[in-house]
Amino acid sequence: MKRSQIKIWPEIDGLLPIITPWQNVENRDNDVFIDFSNCQSVYSSNLVLLLIRIIKLLVYKKNNRKWESHDEIVSNTFKNIIDLNFFNILELYETNISMFWNKEFSKRSEQIIVHKNKYNNEIHSFPIYHVEIDSFNERREVLNSFRRNFNKLLAPYYDNYNFNLSQLTLILNEILKNSADHTDSNAFLGIDIEFINEKEIEILIGVGDLGVGINMNIKNHLPEDQLKRYEFWDLTQTYRYALSKGGTTKMDSINNKGMGMSIILDGARELGMNLSVFDAESRGLLTKIKSLSHSDIRRNFYNTGRTVGFYYHGSLKAKKI
Repeated sequence: MKRSQIKIWPEIDGLLPIITPWQNVENRDNDVFIDFSNCQSVYSSNLVLLLIRIIKLLVYKKNNRKWESHDEIVSNTFKNIIDLNFFNILELYETNISMFWNKEFSKRSEQIIVHKNKYNNEIHSFPIYHVEIDSFNERREVLNSFRRNFNKLLAPYYDNYNFNLSQLTLILNEILKNSADHTDSNAFLGIDIEFINEKEIEILIGVGDLGVGINMNIKNHLPEDQLKRYEFWDLTQTYRYALSKGGTTKMDSINNKGMGMSIILDGARELGMNLSVFDAESRGLLTKIKSLSHSDIRRNFYNTGRTVGFYYHGSLKAKKI
């Protein structure tokens, strides 16, 4: 059977990795070639979202696809993609790799990748962080090492720039706690630091998991007395429920009290972070939501025209001390 080609856009930044459709790929079951030949720029915070999307395509449809990519370095950007652990993690989730795949490209990297964007700004991109929740019997235990590692990664920037590292850690901790509580998968995190000028940086973060997302998770766990009403619920209503204090699908849980999403929202607002969520066929500008009224939530959600998976993407600017 002829293999399908996923032709990755020249830019792996912005929202392109999420919203770009893959014609004749997502609804078929033939093998896949991932073509990075024309890539000119990459951010870890966006590459991680592309990684999640590809893992779902290859693994979660249970169709036993094989994949391959280039067997030699095709550009400096492709080298950065390798060094950012893209293929290292992808290989963990799919054993049906082509015999032509260069195993040298799957070596794990721990080094920050320093490069420049089209504005000639210096970017520090961290290798994609694989949050291995599944390796713990108590899934939340992974958060202890995550918090230590995340603080260690950002400590050099925190020493020189004015942002609340503990608050940022809290937000990500709550996002990953939701992954631990509401999915049976691991999670993935990409981080970039962009030096906008001599006095300011921007912290860019992409994080997601392989779960069904908030909208579908709420649908799947509604109490019986609310199931009949769900057919009249749109994304606005499910997020109104999720963002409300005490809104949880784990009614019998000792640990999960339904505070996570409200902590994420309130924390991001206090931090001055721009935080979006991608879910179902929509993007929600979480930190633009001022109240939990239907009209305000609806005003800040946008239809993407296609299913996008489930991810958060955030940015935070910080001045030099």
